[in-house]
Amino acid sequence: MQRVPNGGVRGRPASPRPLPALTSRGKHVTRAKSWWKRGDVSACAAHSNMECWVHHNTILDYDQATQRLKDAWEHDDSKDELNIDLQGLERHFWLGTEAGRLGCYNFPGETWAGDGSAHKRVMGAGSVCLQQQSKYLEIRVGREEEGINSLRPKLAAMARTLQATTPGVDLLHLCDSETALQKVSWLVGSGPRTTLTGDANADIMTTVVECVRERVMRGARTFMVKVKAHRGEPLNVRADFHAENARQLQRTSV
Repeated sequence: MQRVPNGGVRGRPASPRPLPALTSRGKHVTRAKSWWKRGDVSACAAHSNMECWVHHNTILDYDQATQRLKDAWEHDDSKDELNIDLQGLERHFWLGTEAGRLGCYNFPGETWAGDGSAHKRVMGAGSVCLQQQSKYLEIRVGREEEGINSLRPKLAAMARTLQATTPGVDLLHLCDSETALQKVSWLVGSGPRTTLTGDANADIMTTVVECVRERVMRGARTFMVKVKAHRGEPLNVRADFHAENARQLQRTSV
């Protein structure tokens, strides 16, 4: 290997040197075979070693590169990390996903995703923002004593996202529930005779309609896009994670 002034190393032209083989040691470090056919992002134990070859003109910090590979290869997370990177080498991958091909990641406004969770008579809703990775919402959905259903927390995630977004800013909301989107589409702009009488989710739908109305009055556009559930769409996966967390919160009403 040849040292260069910036402290890195350059591979030998005649024979690129691989980084040392790393052993999985039984860690959950790789995706399952044919994961893309099932949309399965769960990780499983790898049963083989790994070698990483680089171009002979590549300049890198050898020790740092080895440590990063080792950390990634031996991580203990139960699911693969899904972080959208539109600037680095993964740009073309993310732009080729379902949401990427729809132009969601390049939306000139705020892009959010929401999801809901209903289990063991407890409901939670979660939302995440693409432009601000650290910004998320977790809501414990109320009125559980009247019975739970999967639609109510998904509508709650939508309503809370609308409330959290500045009314004058364009919004794109990703949702994996076709039923929720159809319900909103039927209600918004349907005329003064439309009623929510008897609707179990009338309280949440009222919030959605009022927020959309205010956004229209401010001249902001609101897009709601259907994405497939549990198919590795990163914003949807993160929203699902926060929806599960929201079920553990103290009980409040939405």
